[in-house]
Amino acid sequence: MKYLCAFLSLMLMGLCIYWHYGFFCVVGVSRFFGGKKMIQKKCFKVLVIFCAITVMAVPSLATVVELTEHGLGLAKGNYGTSFVIDDFIEVGALTSISGSFGDADTGTVYLDRDKGLGVQTLNLSGSKGISGGGGDQDEALVFNFTNVQASSLSVGLNSFKVSKDDPFITLILSGGASYTFSESSQGWDSAITSTGRDKANLDVGLLLQGAGVGADRVVDKMYVMEVSEHLYVNSIGYNTAIPEPASLLMLGIGSLLFISKKRVIA
Repeated sequence: MKYLCAFLSLMLMGLCIYWHYGFFCVVGVSRFFGGKKMIQKKCFKVLVIFCAITVMAVPSLATVVELTEHGLGLAKGNYGTSFVIDDFIEVGALTSISGSFGDADTGTVYLDRDKGLGVQTLNLSGSKGISGGGGDQDEALVFNFTNVQASSLSVGLNSFKVSKDDPFITLILSGGASYTFSESSQGWDSAITSTGRDKANLDVGLLLQGAGVGADRVVDKMYVMEVSEHLYVNSIGYNTAIPEPASLLMLGIGSLLFISKKRVIA
């Protein structure tokens, strides 16, 4: 959102400069540049270049979602088999995973007040975290994405004990390619950062880059599975591959510039 605000501010400034100098402050100097209309055309060209540079400089919209009661504005509790976080993320759950994700039972998504998201069974039994032990082992949260850059992903882990927990991260990219990472994967130690007591942030994008995955790839699905103890996912970070609001904004600005050009020519 902060990038979008900066974009709007820059575009507004550019438009103000164009209208101010193109229509009101060129009379005194127009004799040196071939007349007022010539100045207006020059200002228009400068504005077009300014807009193009601004658009290229604005990155995709960066988002970090805090998956807690406070961050989501929801009360703690069970939210069923499908939990929509925002326009780009929907979360599901699997329990009793045996061999592959296809050999698992459907679980439910549990929201803890401070710890984050976990997994329970359909009858709301078992632990409330992602469990790698007990009768329902192993469990996983399933993040389904819409138009999200694979290289931008990060996952916040809570109740994470390095000496006990053994998380696995599996990503399914657009086109079907899949990648699985664990503590034994190359680059894991450099991709995970402690963010507090029993908390860590895992830069999944960094792991993918180490595996040779291009920054422009789009991720369809991510599994966060625990096979030893218990943990929660307390945040998810991502960039949208194509920020639709910004695209609409650029379309509107382009239309405005086209109208302005017709006025200048007239």
